[in-house]
Amino acid sequence: MFTTPLLVNIDRRSPLPEGCGFRYTNQDPAVPEVVECLAPPLPHGALTTLRLPVTAVDAAAPTVSTYGILSVLPAPGSADTDTSATNSSLTTVFNIQQGPPQAVPAGSTPVDLYLVGDTPAISPGGTGMATFSVGNSGPHPTSGTVRAVYVTPLFVNVDHRLPLPPECTMLLADADPSVPEIVQCVRTVPLSPHDTWSERIPLTVVPGGPQGQNFGTAIVTAGTPAAPGCDFETRLADNVFGPSVNTIA
Repeated sequence: MFTTPLLVNIDRRSPLPEGCGFRYTNQDPAVPEVVECLAPPLPHGALTTLRLPVTAVDAAAPTVSTYGILSVLPAPGSADTDTSATNSSLTTVFNIQQGPPQAVPAGSTPVDLYLVGDTPAISPGGTGMATFSVGNSGPHPTSGTVRAVYVTPLFVNVDHRLPLPPECTMLLADADPSVPEIVQCVRTVPLSPHDTWSERIPLTVVPGGPQGQNFGTAIVTAGTPAAPGCDFETRLADNVFGPSVNTIA
């Protein structure tokens, strides 16, 4: 299962490998896509390689590091059992590199948003709250919407027994623990320079997953595709981060 890094989409100009198909599609660059690949039986000691076509979106910064999630597990219905889920997943890191920063377009408001979060400790089957905060380094208050997209780590789901904050909605709900769930939170009130906006997302850990630190991904953007507004993000490098959950016994 491959979850694309933020700001990276599957490149539709090239076909997916045989055995692969979309589990979730969304060409909004701030939302990941999920590809599922089914491989034939793998002999002991053998390796198999899959090459997925990806394309990076235009980013208003010379270099942006962004994170995806990759996992390999026995397919549903398989008689196989993974004896160590800890080494069956990893965080993929892409560096989007291009030229000098773009100039602020005429009529746009320059802002510099950033995103940080905590690391809740949750036992399998238990509930915890993931808190993330969006800040604005300025120099101007936001004039349009601000949104944050939170992608859960593997074997971590949104706890649907508890409500999401009123500003937040589910973009992807999938009970399969190898598929992340995706939450989008939107703020319509201006965010002044040096102010922060925080949300708390209820999470639960699915039993059978890796212990210790497990990473998801998250991003904050100025505007949404439906309401792009006139704010211009001057630096994307601090808009992306890898939130984690510490899975404890």
